[in-house]
Amino acid sequence: MNRKRKYIVSIVGITILYLFLFCTEVIDRVEQGYGLWKTYNERKDSFIDSRKLSEKKNDLLRKKARLAASLTGGDRSFEQSQTGVVDFINVSAKKSNIQFESITPVMAQDSGELKQVDVKINFSSDFHHVGYFLNNVESGPIIFRFKSLEVTAQPTISNTLEIKAEAIAFILPKQLHLR
Repeated sequence: MNRKRKYIVSIVGITILYLFLFCTEVIDRVEQGYGLWKTYNERKDSFIDSRKLSEKKNDLLRKKARLAASLTGGDRSFEQSQTGVVDFINVSAKKSNIQFESITPVMAQDSGELKQVDVKINFSSDFHHVGYFLNNVESGPIIFRFKSLEVTAQPTISNTLEIKAEAIAFILPKQLHLR
C-alpha cells in the first residue's frame, strides 16, 4: 500500500468516524435544543401579562359580588347569622301556613368561607303546605340543604303529616356581601 492510499484510507476513516459522532451526539442535542425552544415559546405564549391578570381579577371580583348579591337577594333580606336563619324559617312557614312544634338551631361551625348552622324542625301540616314550605326554604336567600326528612301520616287526622327535618343552613361571611 502506498502512502497516498494510506492517507485516503485514513481520511475516509476519520470522515466516517466524524459522521458517526455527528449523527449520534450532535443531532440528538440539536433536537433536544429545538424541543426546549419550542416548549419555551409555547409557555411564553400562555403566560398572562400583569395588565391582563389584573383585568381578569377585577372581572372575577365583579362576578363574585353579583353571585353574593343573588344568593342574599330576594323579596326580603335576612341577616346572615343564626338569628337570620330562624327568622327566615319563620317567614317561610308563615307564607306556607305552617305552625311549628319546634325549631332548634343545633350548632354553628365554620367551613371555609361559609358558616354552617344545623337546624332541627318539627311541624304538622298537609302535603301541599309541606311542599310549599320546602320550596320556599330551598329557594330562599339563605342556602339550605336538608340532611333528613321524616314524614309520618297521622292515623287520626287524615290530611295531616307530621314532619321531622334536619337541615344545614350556610351563612355567607360579611366581607362577601360588602364587595
